[in-house]
Parts: sequence; structure tokens; C-alpha cells
Amino acid sequence: PAGGMRAVITDFGVATRQLDDADLATGGSDLVGASAYIAPELWRGERASVASDVYALGIILCEMITGHIPSAGNLALPLARGRLASLNRQWDICIRQCLSERPADRPASVAAIATSLTRRSTPSRAWVMALLVAIATMAAFRTHDSEPVPSIRVALLPFETSNDERVTAITSGVLGELSVLIRGRKDVQGTIHIIPANAVAANRVTRAEQAASALGATHVLSGTVDRVNDRMLLNASLVDARTLITLRTLSAEYGFAEAGNIPGALAGTITAALHLNGAPGDAGISQAAHPAFSQGMSYLRAIPGDPDLAIRYLHEAAGLDAQSALPHAALTEAFAAKYQSTGDSEWLDRARQSLEKAESRNPDLALVRIAAGRVHLTSGRHQTAADDFRRATQLEPDNVIAWLGLARAYEAQRSRPGDAAAAFQRAVELQPEYYLPHLQFGSFYHFLGNYTRAAEHLERAIELAPDLPTPYSNLGGLYADMGRYADAERVLQRSLELKESYGALTNLGAVLNYQRRDRDALLLYRKALRLRPADFVLTVNIGDTCRRLGLAAEAGDAYRQGLALADRAVLNDPGNGYTRAFVAYFAARLGRHDVARRELDQARRFSPYDGKVIRRAVLTYEALGQRHDALTTLRDAPRAVLQELSRQPDLGDLQRDPAFQRLLWPTITEKGERPL
Repeated sequence: PAGGMRAVITDFGVATRQLDDADLATGGSDLVGASAYIAPELWRGERASVASDVYALGIILCEMITGHIPSAGNLALPLARGRLASLNRQWDICIRQCLSERPADRPASVAAIATSLTRRSTPSRAWVMALLVAIATMAAFRTHDSEPVPSIRVALLPFETSNDERVTAITSGVLGELSVLIRGRKDVQGTIHIIPANAVAANRVTRAEQAASALGATHVLSGTVDRVNDRMLLNASLVDARTLITLRTLSAEYGFAEAGNIPGALAGTITAALHLNGAPGDAGISQAAHPAFSQGMSYLRAIPGDPDLAIRYLHEAAGLDAQSALPHAALTEAFAAKYQSTGDSEWLDRARQSLEKAESRNPDLALVRIAAGRVHLTSGRHQTAADDFRRATQLEPDNVIAWLGLARAYEAQRSRPGDAAAAFQRAVELQPEYYLPHLQFGSFYHFLGNYTRAAEHLERAIELAPDLPTPYSNLGGLYADMGRYADAERVLQRSLELKESYGALTNLGAVLNYQRRDRDALLLYRKALRLRPADFVLTVNIGDTCRRLGLAAEAGDAYRQGLALADRAVLNDPGNGYTRAFVAYFAARLGRHDVARRELDQARRFSPYDGKVIRRAVLTYEALGQRHDALTTLRDAPRAVLQELSRQPDLGDLQRDPAFQRLLWPTITEKGERPL
């Protein structure tokens, strides 16, 4: 009324969604309001209610009367030391009821509070006004009842830091920016809620199990940041608050100028561990760095690739965009490719270093996970590699490179050929007119001993990419194993016309070996040796060819070099049955029979379905004079492998054995006829 008192409501800071994270308690869209005023049950994921509004009103009344905001579990201190003693005891009782832990113990409504306080006491005019203003503010703290409560609730525990003010300030800012970053990602809104560090601290939560019970957290992010000279060492982990199982860790090193990369790295750690949707929209690369990055990627993805040129351009891109993870991820792949082509472990070390840089910027990008999968696959961590590639397919379901990587990871495990075939098939379906899935699918079937399917895919790869040498080279190697020597020479010569390569030279040498043209084959192998001097497959071909030519000393040198190379490869990939089979063969030729038998047992255990391992095992058993074991190995061998072994120049005695002939030609030999 005119001349009467009026309560005027001003801005309470929650009129819009752009809230300061140091004061707000939200990382998602379900809660809006300052953290101290949000009821405990809302932190646990329960829906908003009148009782949660009553709780917020109790906090406001306590703050107005005492000058302090109570923290959870510590209501007595501010209530006892403030101005409450000058008021009627009913105010004390009412406020305590409003702040009850259980919603059912609070007053039923705001009107009930007003009635209680005005009926049983004679408050001053000022306190009546205070009550009216407090009630009016409740509209500012209402949650959105129509929005679902996210099932994933991540509490950010304040990170432990060294006694360094600068590190402490940066860490506090990082956690605040992390909440904003997650909240701003449209791809995860409605699925994840971040309980920020200030709300966790206000509730005196220091452990994962406390976060689960007091705040309803499903997960907890915790960590440490230590200063070493001018660097910060970050170690963070995401833990399931219910099982206390660590889901993912992040260990990275940052300069102070690189602190801006930390929130993105932590956000990626969370989204990767929880298998949430794709990467944030700013996960690309700057316009200035894009041309160099694109050029580097083209050299990296080419078949055959040029890792040297890729490294040159990707280094340039990394210098032009220090914030992006993408150049470092691509460099990781380029360094891994250099390691595979040279065998020099320095390149593998550089790949790991680049991967650390990529993951320190954002570990949850498809290209970063592909790079990680490449490193882990090369290092023999096949299951970890499969996890990396699988995550890449989740982030980018149409990424053919991710599916091919997943297929190779399954293939490397040897015991999962069905999963590998399914992943290869998915890559083919995604881009049926792209030669690379067919090329790799064909090589997979070749190793598996299914030569018919291998030929179908490799021939299709040539149709799709008639000017690339690698499909011709791979098909020529397959034709050689199939006994189609004229066809093999034709496609291998075509490959060499396009580009002289290690693969084409060695495969053509094998064709000549099959035809007992060992001297011509040796010339090709020596030429291939100049292109790739550290390859144990090439040394076994040289050793066998020299042995058949009577060059015993040169053969022994080749076997010893091959054994050293294969042993080194086993150190990097202990579970690779294919490599162990070669270790066994070299050891057998050098008279180290115990080593040969031990390694062969390991090879068969790791790769029971690999046709190439079966083939090498039979050659090794024959070299050891163990015919019974050779025949036992062949009982379950693919028919194509049996046929290839029937043409092997070193297996003449086995080929004449009736037991082998019965395996090779069961129907004909039962009639007493000999195969042609």
C-alpha cells in the first residue's frame, strides 16, 4: 500500500545460466543455485521438492541472523555465536528444522514457517521484513522439475598441491574451469553432472566413499599437482565412488604457460573413462596450423606412407598450434611407422613422448586414441590397444582407420579371429570403394590360411587403387603361397614398375625360391636388404637360400642376425606368436634346440589359428628332426597351408611321408593312388 513497507528483490546471480563457478554448484543443467544453499538430497541425485526449498530458506535465515553460512554437519557453531540469542527460541528451533538432513523432518511449507514464527513470537518489524525477503528469494533457487537427474555424478575433490601459492592458485582455477568446460559440452548435457570442488569442500568431503554417501556422487576425480623447478607434475584419477575401482588415470607434465591445457585433459579423462559421447567442439586445430597438419596427415595415411615427410609437416603444425592435441597424435603415428620400418627403438621412444604430449592436451579425441592404439599395438599391449581403438570408434563411429586399428588389435591377439573379421567387415561396409580395408582384410585372411577370401579382397583392392604398388605386392605374395607362380610374377613385376619396394622384392624372391631358382632369389633379397636392413623375415629368406646354395657361413650369419632381430622384437611384443615362431626357427637352425622347442610352444599358445605360425612351426619341427610333432601340428591346419607346404623346397622328406600325403590328399590316398 502507499506509504507502507515494500520488499524489493534485486539480482541474486542466478537469473541466467552464465554463473561463476567459484560460487555455483552446478556442472550440468539440473541444479541452479549457489552450492551452500542446495539441499543434501539434491547432491545425491534426488528430485527437487518443497523440502529442498525449505532447506535453502533455512540457510538464508541463518546467514541473515548470524552472518555465517553453516556447513553440512556443523550447524551448532554459527547458530550459537550469532544474533540468534536475542530472538525468541522459536527461531532457533525453526531454522534447525529447516536444515534437517532428512527432508521429511523439515517444515511442510514456507507458509508453515511464517505461521510458526509469527504466531509464537513477537519479532521486530525488521525481522518480519527479513523473513519476507528470504521467502521471496526462494524462486531464485528452484530447480527444474521437468529435467531428468543425470545418472553420472562426478565429484571434484580439491587436488593436493605442494606448498606453492602459484601452483595452488592454478589448480583451483583449473578445477573451476573444468566444471565450466563439462557444463558447456552439448554432447554430454543431461548425462553427467559435475559436483564442483568448492561444494565438495563445503561439505567436508575428502574421500570417494564420503562423496558417495554425502553428495550422491557416482564417481570422484582426485589428484595431486607438484612443482618441480618450472614444471608442474599432474597425477589425476577417476574412481568409481561405489566400488572404489580406478577407471582411468592421467599423468602429465606442464609448464606454467601450458596450464590452459589441463582442463581439457581432465575433461577428456572423465569422458573417456565413462565412455561418453564425442569430443568438445574446440578440439580441432587452428586455421594457421591446418595446412601443415593436413599435408602431414596425407603423407601419414598414404600407402605406402612417407613418415619422414609426415614428421616434417606435423612438427610444423605443432609449432603453429601449441594447444591442439592433433599434431602430437599424428606425430605419434609417424614415429611408430618409422620404428616399424627401421626397428630402431629410438623412434618408439619418440612415439611415446608425442603420445604423452597429445594426452596432456586432450586424451579423449579419436585421433589421440588411434595414436595410443598404434603405440600399444607396437609394444605388444594388444588388449590395451583394442580398448584404445574401440574408444575411437565410439567417438567417431564412421572412422575407418579406427575400425581397421581395432581389427588389427584383435588380430594381434590371435585368439579372436572372429572379432577381427567383424571389425574388418565394418570398415569395408563404411567405405566399400576404399582400397585400404580390402587390402588389410585380404592380408588378415592370408595369415589365417584362407587364401580364397584373401585373394578376393586383394584383387578388389587393386581394382580400387590400380596405381598403388602395395596391393600388387601383397597379392603376389599370396599367389606365391597358392602355387600360382606365373600370376605372382606378373603382379609383382607390376608392383616394381610402380615403385621398387621391400615387399615386392622379397615376395618375388619367394616365388623364385618355390621354383628352385635360388641364385636369382638371393640377388633380390640382397637388394631388399638395402631398403630394410633390420628385418628378421628377410634374414630367414637369405639364410635358407644361402644354405640351399651351400653358402654355410653366409647362412649362419643370416640366422644369427635374424635371431638377434627377432629376440629384440619379442621384447617389445612378448605375446606375438608369429615373432616367437621365427625365434624358434632361427634357434633350430643354429643348433639351440631347447630354445627352439620352448619358443615354439609359446608361439603355438599365443597364435593357435595363425596359418603363418603353423607353417613356421612345421619348418622348425622338421629342422629339429621331430616329424611326429610336425604331423600333429598339421592335423588341424587349413587346407591351403597344407598345399603350400607341399611345395616348400625345404620339406622334401615330409612331402614324401605317407602320413603327410594322407593329410593332403585323404580321398585319393585311401584308394592307394599317389598325388601328382
